[in-house]
Parts: sequence; C-alpha cells; structure tokens
Amino acid sequence: MHIRSFQLVVSGALLLFGAICLLACEPALRIRPSEAPRLRLPENAGTHHSVPDAHRLGLITYNVGLARSVIADAELRSRALPAELEATEANVLCVQELWDAADATRMRAALRERFPHQVRPGARPVGSGACTEAESRGAFDCVAKKCPNLEGPELVRCALNACSAAADGLSKSCRSCLMNTEPTTLNEVRDACVTTAKRSDRTWSGPVWALKGSYGLALYSDIPFEDVRVVALESSVHPRAVVSVRLKTEPPARVLCTHLTPRLGSKHPVGGSYEEENAAQVKRLVGEARRAAGALTIVMGDLNTGPATTAADARLPSHYARLHQAGFSNPFLEQDGRCTYCYDNPLTGGHGERGVILTVYARRRFDLVVPLGNGQRVALSDHYGVEVLLEGVAR
Repeated sequence: MHIRSFQLVVSGALLLFGAICLLACEPALRIRPSEAPRLRLPENAGTHHSVPDAHRLGLITYNVGLARSVIADAELRSRALPAELEATEANVLCVQELWDAADATRMRAALRERFPHQVRPGARPVGSGACTEAESRGAFDCVAKKCPNLEGPELVRCALNACSAAADGLSKSCRSCLMNTEPTTLNEVRDACVTTAKRSDRTWSGPVWALKGSYGLALYSDIPFEDVRVVALESSVHPRAVVSVRLKTEPPARVLCTHLTPRLGSKHPVGGSYEEENAAQVKRLVGEARRAAGALTIVMGDLNTGPATTAADARLPSHYARLHQAGFSNPFLEQDGRCTYCYDNPLTGGHGERGVILTVYARRRFDLVVPLGNGQRVALSDHYGVEVLLEGVAR
C-alpha cells in the first residue's frame, strides 16, 4: 500500500483525556509501524536511544501540572522535573502547564544541553485590576464559610469548587486580580485585591487571563528546526495556541504542540461554553495539521477530549469523533490504554474522572514519586506522560 503522507497525534490530558491517532490518506486506515514513511534524522542530532537508529523518532508529551496556586508541591516538583525529562530517549518534548516564568527559566537552562532547540510562547498581557468591597463581599463571604482554615492550593481548589457561582458577577478588574494573585491565606487575597474605594482606580478592560497570561506551552528538541509559528486559538481563562515547527529531518517533519481548553465546571466568562471553545480549537487544530503538508506531521499535547473505554470515562467524545471523521485512526487502545489522569495519582487526591491517553507505539511515562524529606512522597505531576517511539521501515 502506498502512503502519500503520515500524520500522528500524540496527546496528553489536562483534567482528563488526550488522543493520539494516525491520519493517512484513507479515513479508516490503521497504519502498522512497518508502513510508516522513511525518516532520517540529521547526522548532528542527539540520539539518546538505547539502540541508535536513523529512522527512529522519539516523542514525549507531558502535562507537568505546575499551576503553583492550584496544585501542591510545585516548587519541589519543578526542581525534580528537568532531570527526569533529560533522562528520556525522546528527540522532541511537548510540555504543558509550565505556567510560571521562573519554572520555565529553570527548565530551559537545565535542558539546554540535552535539548538545545527550544520554543516557549511569551505571555499575554494581564491587568493590575482590583475589586471593590461591595462587588467582592459575597465571594469572600462564601470562601470564608465553605473553606475555613485552608491555605495555598487547598484554599484555591476549594474556592473554585464551592464558590464559582458567587464570583460570576465580578468585574474584569476584580477577576484579573484574583486570577493572578498567589497568596497563602484568604486575608492575603483580600489585602492584595480589595480596595476601599467605591470604584477601583485599578481598572482592566482587556481579556482576563489566569496565571499571568502564560500559555504554559514549551517545545524542546535535540533536532534542529525551522519555520517556527505560534498559532493563537480562540480561548478564555488561559491563552491557547499551537506551537508549530518543521524539524530538519529527511524528509522534513512538521511538529505541532498544543494544549486545548478543558470542560470546566464554572460559568464561561464571555457567555459561551467551554465545550464550544474546545470544539473550535479541535477544528482549528485539524485544519493546521492538514495545512502542514509533508511526509510526516505530528500533533503533540493535551487535547482534553477522548472516548469512553473500559479503563476511562469519556470527555467530549463528539470532539474526539471529529478527529476520526477527519481521517485519524487510533491503534493505542490495543497496546496500552492506561489512564493519564488517574484516581491513584497522589496529587489528584482521588478526585476527578478516569482519563486515557491515546497514542501509537507508546507507553505511559513518569509514574514517579518525589520524596518530600519528611517521610512522605508526592507524584511528579497530577498527570502521567506519554512516550511514543515512531519507527520507519528498516534501513
């Protein structure tokens, strides 16, 4: 069978799912590894596979869960992550939820020798807004009542789960401050964001982004690349984008790294829905993949959509179906199929739904724990990663 093009999707999960699928010239085609196109890495590419092979390409996607204000032990995990990523056999890493600039700087420096070719989109501007006492009283009273004596990430998670409705009417200025403050206690939040003036003089009328407007995306490669593009996606809460590069392989391989909007439980800030937002992003992503003509196109990241399986609950399955309708097929469920956002992950605390990552020729990675120094241990992230080894025909 002649294959004109070969496209691969490697995806991880934010709250739940991702997808890793193959797109070839026939919509229902399942491609065996032996049918993949020949791919030769440049001679100067760093090869860290146990058996170096010029026709082998290692890929890893990993949601590192470094939302410092929401997920516990971020500093400890941030310090442990670079060594684990450096020790992999990957040629290309697509990392999500690397929100904080200090964490990104640490990662960039630690991986510079192992992955010298790197891309991280700059943050979007956020306002220095504030809340009036009148508008914010209900939200603060709700958090004080339903989240007593909590601090740090536990306080933020409780407030998001218990008091989202009380925050629906807050102004852009107020939400901008609340979503970009990293305090320890509720009183510190109030001190940072609430003004005694009837109308705040710290106003913000632009888009309201959380976590200082960071995309949270980074792409690392030991293979040189060119034609770097950052394609912005319509989004809310967090800026979303596709980072697209063309690897200097033979033939050139196009890599797209992304993190799409999850389905959240809160009210959508601009009157739409998170489901609609994800659907539009999936459509744009498929379009970008189709426009990336070449022998090999790879989409990596966290798509937040997937089917129900015996090991996982569905998340936006109709969006996942659109990938199939666009010509993607999925052999991963026959090979691994374990969840990547799981009940047994210590950082999830047993909450959420089961999620699966869909991939090809893959295994789950980073089932690791980091010692806290007090006899306890913490998971490296609230997600697991996915490693894909893509092989062409024999040399």
